[in-house]
Amino acid sequence: MAPLYPELKKKGIEILGLAMNPTAKNNLNAFIKAHTVQFPAGVSSDKQFRAFANLTVMQNFYYPYMLFVDPAGQIREEHQGAERAWYGNFEFNLLKSIDNISAK
Repeated sequence: MAPLYPELKKKGIEILGLAMNPTAKNNLNAFIKAHTVQFPAGVSSDKQFRAFANLTVMQNFYYPYMLFVDPAGQIREEHQGAERAWYGNFEFNLLKSIDNISAK
């Protein structure tokens, strides 16, 4: 996503990266630097993410987990790492999802 961010930012699209792995707090800055991440990134707990994404503790989910949130804060679309077809053509599907949400 890092290479797409400048173009998306110009269109008013914001990306927020959240790390939830146990070592994220210690490794996030190194990850940001290694992957030239320009968008905001932070650390979240599993509990906080589940609350935001409306996932129960009984629901399994797979990383990465992409949420598309509209300006009103409503989740309009979501894709998780288990969706190999969606992530297999990531750039195309990301831009298509953004266009679909922008059209609503």
